[in-house]
Amino acid sequence: MDLPTGTDRLKIAAFLDTVRFPWAEELIDFTVRLINDGWQGDILGGVPLEYSISNSDCDRGVAVRAFLKTISQHGLPNAILGTRCTAPTMAIATLAAAENVALLSPAATGPMLSNKGDYPTSNRLVAGDTASGQVGALVSLLQEFGWDRISIINTNTQYAQEFKVELTRAWRGMQDGFTGEIGYEGTVQVDQDTDEVDPDSVKAILSNVPVKNPSLNSRVVVLLAHHQHAFPILKIAKQEGFQPDTVFVGCDAWTGRAPLDPELSWMGEHPGYVGLVPYRNFSGAVYKDFLGRLQDEQKREGRPVMTNLPDSAADRTVDSVLALAKALARVSPEHRFNGTAVVDALRSHSFEGVSGSVEFDGNGDRANPRYTVMSFPHKGGGFIPIGTAAPGFVDIDLGKVCYAEVGCGVVPPSATDPVVPWRLIGLAILGALLAILFPLACYLYKKHLPIKRRLKLLEEEIEAMDSNEGARRRRKGSLYKEIARLLEQPRPATWTDAEGLVAISHTDAEYWEVFKKMRETTSEDVWISKLFRLQNDGLWSYWVFRKNQLASKYGFDFNDKAALNEQVVWHGTSSLNPDVITSDSHDGFMMNYAAAGHFGRGLYFAERFEYSDCYSYRVNNQSAMSAEGITIQDGDDREIFLVNLLVGQAIEMNREENEEECRALVAPPCNPNTDGLRYDTVSGVAPCGTKIHTVYENGRAYPSYLIRYYKGPRDPSRTPFESQEEAQKETLDVTSRTESSEGDSDENNQPGSDGWSLRGLWNSLRSSQNSTAGPDAALDGAPRDENIEGTGGDGQTGTLQATTAGTEEGQVKALWFYHDDVGQSVPYSGGLQAEIEAAYQRDPQGSLTIAYGTWAYLVDFGTRTQTNRDHPGHRQRRISRMDLP
Repeated sequence: MDLPTGTDRLKIAAFLDTVRFPWAEELIDFTVRLINDGWQGDILGGVPLEYSISNSDCDRGVAVRAFLKTISQHGLPNAILGTRCTAPTMAIATLAAAENVALLSPAATGPMLSNKGDYPTSNRLVAGDTASGQVGALVSLLQEFGWDRISIINTNTQYAQEFKVELTRAWRGMQDGFTGEIGYEGTVQVDQDTDEVDPDSVKAILSNVPVKNPSLNSRVVVLLAHHQHAFPILKIAKQEGFQPDTVFVGCDAWTGRAPLDPELSWMGEHPGYVGLVPYRNFSGAVYKDFLGRLQDEQKREGRPVMTNLPDSAADRTVDSVLALAKALARVSPEHRFNGTAVVDALRSHSFEGVSGSVEFDGNGDRANPRYTVMSFPHKGGGFIPIGTAAPGFVDIDLGKVCYAEVGCGVVPPSATDPVVPWRLIGLAILGALLAILFPLACYLYKKHLPIKRRLKLLEEEIEAMDSNEGARRRRKGSLYKEIARLLEQPRPATWTDAEGLVAISHTDAEYWEVFKKMRETTSEDVWISKLFRLQNDGLWSYWVFRKNQLASKYGFDFNDKAALNEQVVWHGTSSLNPDVITSDSHDGFMMNYAAAGHFGRGLYFAERFEYSDCYSYRVNNQSAMSAEGITIQDGDDREIFLVNLLVGQAIEMNREENEEECRALVAPPCNPNTDGLRYDTVSGVAPCGTKIHTVYENGRAYPSYLIRYYKGPRDPSRTPFESQEEAQKETLDVTSRTESSEGDSDENNQPGSDGWSLRGLWNSLRSSQNSTAGPDAALDGAPRDENIEGTGGDGQTGTLQATTAGTEEGQVKALWFYHDDVGQSVPYSGGLQAEIEAAYQRDPQGSLTIAYGTWAYLVDFGTRTQTNRDHPGHRQRRISRMDLP
């Protein structure tokens, strides 16, 4: 069903795994029609409810593409229903948060979805896989059987791995005075392309389970996997003869479902699987009413008649539609596109639904979750319910449980086999030690209290940030970064690790490419005095998001620049300081600052430099570069942006023929070749013959370069080289050049060895090691400095102090570098080389604080970063270690 525009109807966009939920469209369609016919008391007061449904698979990429296509074709819905699996739900939840649309998932249980900082508009009709949800219920169920040791086998899917983390934490931690053991943990690999388990991986995991070691082995194996993966694993286990009396315990991703392959000759007579599914309210009045109405229609239309709803997720899918309709009904019409308002209405309301009592907690998770305990007693019969469970509560009929190799209606088998009681002896010794150590533990606990208080203060500070508008805006920027990651769009290849304005050297080819673009589109003599590449992850991520929206809108390939009409254009900010754009992490070029022009109030971009030059920013010691700490020369310097613009579908308008119409524009006209869509851009020709493009929304233009330039004769103090050939000739023999950015006051005092050639350093160190004493000459154990000479990039000779401290047999083993603004490797000074390498040898994952000049730097080996602890922005750079041959 299409989602027409307008405010006189409500729209729900559903994203579900329609392959594994083949019933989804039938149930959603039927539920929507029931609601529109007045079921449950005319919830929406006659306002039609409509829906669309798209396949999201259990795949993040598929889900993201489905979302972008849906909103491009139909616009934003009032609410989103979906998805089935955790990873695609997190992806859709990120997009929904960015667009402020309420989302309700009927099935995704990943614990991360409870993080309302990352997913503020997401909700679900299940509890998360945590100790307060399914994990807690599973621990209680295992305890009910008397099992205190388990093994865990999980797939490498996000859902299964997160479940394992939470289960391990709950099982090993104290819960109702209980601490369990884990005999073995193993991860089965799933091929991301085929979505099939790797048989060799399964066999390897099974062979590593310590079945012959009773002190470690467990008869109980918790299998954490999706439906399509779990049964192939069980089949391989049976075929490989793995521990025949194993009790496989399942999570709701496969419990309660039948194998996809109906051929079950491999299965034992009593499979003995046990697991949990969200509670199914078969006897509830609403369930019976809905099922009866559905069966009546199926009979009338000659469709297959369901004896029950096919899955617990089916119950919750129906309730998801019902819950969203009830929430929208409780929001005033003018706020029904406000996701925050819809979420508030959803979480503050409870009702009796098909799946039982529906109520949400403060995180938008289902409150007071209950689970049905299921058992698979016989080969041909499938799963049957044997009771209920919740965290801290279990009520089951053990007489209905069958166990592999044992049979039915018997006492549950032990999880472990008897072992020699060395453990008891060890426990006695441990008890004596505890009696001695207890007073010490009390002392340490009291000493730790101030740290706890500090953590509490930090938590309160973070909570306070939620009420701050600026904090919310920064958080939205982080959402766009996550979106770019979800869409698998990396940063441009030319970018370094730095953030902000990054200086481009006069000798760099990138510098001359920009210079060429300037000269090709102007008749004047112009020269670049400073060129900066803008590396702004927030703006870049937002631009990537807009690019994907545009590609999805027309069904184009994201990388097809011609189809998307992506152009490199110019933009001058007139009197607006470029710092407003470069320092922003969300919008960049903002309609807030747009002025009315020949094509109305919009953002204007030109294909020729000479046109935008008229609107350039005249430097007055207040520019973006001065804000970055970059030295500014007074004079005739100007600043202009070189921009990547997403033009898309453009309409050519003649402002002289339609001046009044053009000046009144606040958005592009409708495109008659599309179904109600507007053009993306208005294009026209300026009096000088330059083509200009006008857009009317944020995010479509990324300011790739900020250029400081001047006109007239070349000034060698500002522009050292007249041509690229001259620059190349000057630097032909330079292997590595240290360019110190004037934009960072702390970087003028970096702990580096200025002017050093990387090649010279390398050769000098090798020469030092291969001295007349030979490479294996014995050295005394004390640190010894060696003066190593090399030739710098400027042709001068310098000295680096290299030390033998922290190396084997006194030889220099490695060099340490930090990476400057243009990505070049700069070696640390000699004394620091020794200090850093010695610390690295002690702990390759540790860190070290070094002092250099007036600054203190934290060198972190684990993350390979250097952070200036004293700089207000805590400037961070990448570091690297080079082994010497």
